Amino acid sequence: MIVFQVSREFSPYAEAGGMKEVVTGLGITYANSDIDSYVFIPCYGFINKNGLEKLASFYIFLGLDKIKITPYFTIYKGVNLYLFDYSFVANKSSVYTYIEADESISTNFKRGFGFIDNDEINLTLQMAFIEFSTKYLPSPDVINLHDGHTGLIPGIVKSKKSYKKYFKDVKFFFTIHNAGVIYHQRISYNKMRRLKIIKNSYLKKAIVNKEVDPIHLASIFSTPITVSPFYASEIMNLVHEESSGDFGAFCRKNKIIIQGITNGININRFEDVGIKGLPSREEKLVNKLTILEEIKSLSNLKVWGRVSLGASRPLFLFQNRITEQKGVDNLILGIRASIKLGGDSDFIVMGEGEARFEEELKDLSLEFPDNFCYVQGYHESIALKLFLASDFFMLTSKWEPCGLTDFEAQLVGSIPIVHRTGGLQKVLNDETGYLYNTIDELIFVIKECERMYSDMPEHLVQINITAFNEIINKYTWEKVVKKKYLPLFYG
Repeated sequence: MIVFQVSREFSPYAEAGGMKEVVTGLGITYANSDIDSYVFIPCYGFINKNGLEKLASFYIFLGLDKIKITPYFTIYKGVNLYLFDYSFVANKSSVYTYIEADESISTNFKRGFGFIDNDEINLTLQMAFIEFSTKYLPSPDVINLHDGHTGLIPGIVKSKKSYKKYFKDVKFFFTIHNAGVIYHQRISYNKMRRLKIIKNSYLKKAIVNKEVDPIHLASIFSTPITVSPFYASEIMNLVHEESSGDFGAFCRKNKIIIQGITNGININRFEDVGIKGLPSREEKLVNKLTILEEIKSLSNLKVWGRVSLGASRPLFLFQNRITEQKGVDNLILGIRASIKLGGDSDFIVMGEGEARFEEELKDLSLEFPDNFCYVQGYHESIALKLFLASDFFMLTSKWEPCGLTDFEAQLVGSIPIVHRTGGLQKVLNDETGYLYNTIDELIFVIKECERMYSDMPEHLVQINITAFNEIINKYTWEKVVKKKYLPLFYG
């Protein structure tokens, strides 16, 4: 079997969100399962090309524009990785958004905001993939497309006769990592008509407010998958209509059924920080006692506030994007109320995102200077060590398709406290973690966890063991591919 994946992310070359974990985990697991595994991504400006094989350039056309594509190739852990270098990505410093350094280049470049040429990045990637694969690669059995950045591909290949022979026996699968409307990658209908790369009759099937919706189009012309059965059910039951732009209603109208497959996890995730298997309490305590000084030594992280960190004080961690979707407003309310109720606990929040929430977190560090610390920014090694140091991990997302950070926490003995939504519902209450519905329930769970840390440590140890075993038995990438993906591909 030959499986292609097309994505904007692949670790360690282009990393931004959870998509990198999925594309990379699947790609490596396919390769280890005697499947010919291929991945195609843009070659962003920040990618180090040393060690990559430069291939012959070719050209694609977007309307009247002739765009030069220079492919690079490498084999990464058995995966045939192709990276397409072209003008729209050659100067990019991140995967999706501008960084602070970009603001000095143009007043149109705002930190944290999406690229103004995002449409061109996506369109060029998709056309480059089609042109390159049809000319130079064997026809695959399966093509797995990831999110709206790649959602036009099925419509494009169905619209041009010269592509049909190559793709006639290919099964297309489309993974929806997040159905939130901001992830749909909508493109002006008038622009798409001018480009003439997709039949107008196909475009009309996916028009929303004078824009073509790639997620809608891909869901019509491929088998849609999302990253947990819980999230698939919520979409089909219209739970997320406001945030998804009525995507559930669209699926119902077009008799589209979304398959839900919970993401796997790399169980060797923490080997880089010296941890194999479930860590002992002593290993966790060593990290807890040293982590803050290590954070302060790094220039790319800003630290606001302080915490005491000790064996007698539980550490609650939130480590994610600082956005409304991640429920940071509710997180702040929960932490503030919990500290005011008393108790010897520490809270650390790590991440960056929306400025308004970053400012509120800085204010919280002033309000509670001995119990709360905000680490602004991200550093991979520190992130792993914070998981290891923490006793409890909070996920307050207002919606969450799958959630991988709860798995990461469980791998190193940090008990997740999660909002009962989407894929976070894979946490089994009082068995592998804790779930809550309201802010009052969140506060209650935090206080109960504080009590159990002091009075019932053996119960928390059992939760750690149960959670770890649940991952090993059900959620390694090997298990997920064998039991879920391959039956779907062969079906």
